[in-house]
Amino acid sequence: MKFNFKLLAKLTLLSTTGLFALSSFAVTEPTEITRFTPKKNNAMFSSTSKGWSDPKFGNEGWTHSSDWGSFWAKAGQTVTIKVVSETLGLHPGVSVWRRGAQDTAADNYVVHHFYSQNKNFVKMGGVDEATDLPVGNIVMRIKAFGYDQDNNSLVSESLNGIEDGVPGQLVLTFKVPRTGLHQFVVGGINPDAGVDVDTGPKGIRYNFDVTVTVTP
Repeated sequence: MKFNFKLLAKLTLLSTTGLFALSSFAVTEPTEITRFTPKKNNAMFSSTSKGWSDPKFGNEGWTHSSDWGSFWAKAGQTVTIKVVSETLGLHPGVSVWRRGAQDTAADNYVVHHFYSQNKNFVKMGGVDEATDLPVGNIVMRIKAFGYDQDNNSLVSESLNGIEDGVPGQLVLTFKVPRTGLHQFVVGGINPDAGVDVDTGPKGIRYNFDVTVTVTP
């Protein structure tokens, strides 16, 4: 059997550039991906208290313990995602990816049951985990991320703690470099003492009020 050095080179490139593909080809679907538009820019999300970052998963996020949204934005526009927890002691986190021309899978699919909050989310040749049918390539490039740092004992430069003076609130703003569909995930990170930390897909879920504003 001839060793495929070109394939090895491609996989190495994906790793060194921050793109990553998991060993399994199976992909998953979040329960729901809420579409935001200028006329419908607010929705109530729900997540576990550690949905966006759980030490049990190496501080990665849980796909099915978090909540998902999407919006369309053009290059040069400014996007602001505001997330407010309804429960005292919860700190929200947000990650935003763009799905571009290389992404051939239906937009209701994401890579796996967990995600890295600050990296590209990629799987080539994805297969539906329930049907074993091919769904195409998932190429989600990270565009913005951050978490509520106010009164939060966790300090993580790599995850971009943001302070605005309001504990339980996160305002994430970024300028769009390229036109396209963007998907984002919302979940909790490092809840305060006294908050129930039952996690996992069937853990206790808390409400987060989410507003997406896209401006010229």
